[in-house]
Amino acid sequence: MPGSKLFCVKNKQATEVYRPNSLENLVEIVKNKDNLTLLPVGGGTQLELGDRPEGKFAALYLEKAFPKKIDHEPADLTVLVSSNTTLKELQDKLKKAGQRVPIDPPNNENATIGGILAVGIGGPLQSRFGPPRDWVLGMSVLRADGEIVRAGGRVVKNVTGYDLMRLWCGSLGTIGIITEVALRVTPIVTTNDYSAAVTNFPEAKKIVDEIFIKDIRPECADILIKNGTPTLFLRLSEQTQEITQTILPQKLIKEEKEDLYLQTRDLGFTAKDELTIRVSCTNSTLEFIVNELQQLHPDSLLVRPLTGLIRATWESNNAKKAEAAIGIASLREKNQVSDAIIIIERSLDQNIKINTWGLKNTSFALMKKIKDVYDPNGRFNKGRYLGGI
Repeated sequence: MPGSKLFCVKNKQATEVYRPNSLENLVEIVKNKDNLTLLPVGGGTQLELGDRPEGKFAALYLEKAFPKKIDHEPADLTVLVSSNTTLKELQDKLKKAGQRVPIDPPNNENATIGGILAVGIGGPLQSRFGPPRDWVLGMSVLRADGEIVRAGGRVVKNVTGYDLMRLWCGSLGTIGIITEVALRVTPIVTTNDYSAAVTNFPEAKKIVDEIFIKDIRPECADILIKNGTPTLFLRLSEQTQEITQTILPQKLIKEEKEDLYLQTRDLGFTAKDELTIRVSCTNSTLEFIVNELQQLHPDSLLVRPLTGLIRATWESNNAKKAEAAIGIASLREKNQVSDAIIIIERSLDQNIKINTWGLKNTSFALMKKIKDVYDPNGRFNKGRYLGGI
């Protein structure tokens, strides 16, 4: 069903907007020979990620493409959920049984399960629970030829052969549309949020490293640097709070509200953030990259040491954004960060020219082969991923 054409991504307007009202209707649209690449839209919270679609494209809204389903088995710690279900809807249902899925991407109130997994971005909870893909047991995906394929299942010990779920997670919808997901869930535990003032990044990182060495597993362990001032943010159980306090030379301050958690979760994705980058790197290069980024004067810098993640954001100062774009391009070419992945997550200023995905790495040839096998005609998100995949 064609709809309104008033849909733009990266300042490029869609030729059509489709709003399928059933799975059968969705399959029909995917099989349709309209010579358009389809851009799947879930909650629309991460549309700034990726390059402009190649050629003519259609927005494909999935909100009503299949009935929302949450089939929760509390005793098994599993849930089967339709991909167009929002994370909030899922968490509200699980909360009634004292459980949750520990996934918290930026702006997650509107994000859908399928969108979260397609993008593959986690939040502060990733320090303790890993990325969203680690909680996937099984998945159903609609291929570009209109066939639905399944991998995994609903129990932990049933996966044999290739782990296709990890291939689909983080692929930006370029090789299939996620329709249904089986997830592991975990009991909700009581925690408190704490902050600690630190003099610099090395001091904060040393504290986090020592916490990890002593086998303390905070749910969140983030270092937030704003206007050059670092703050260590920790989410801890009451038992681990006492142990952690013995490690820190300064007093832990209990946060009565979730303000600091929300700052670290949503950093780079608020209305004022115009340029946001994400860096994934090894622990050994973390400090070097943080120092390099600080020279580019971001308005905010977030470091998640236990995951090797750095996120930096610039607001509306055009001179600073232009300087940052040049600095990021230079940083990508330095030998010290050869193993790091530097991605432009958000760029609202079209005058700032910067490569979204960076240089092609040794795995690009394999990625291209996978795209050619799963979507040879570029039906899904053509041009949006690395190298125009």
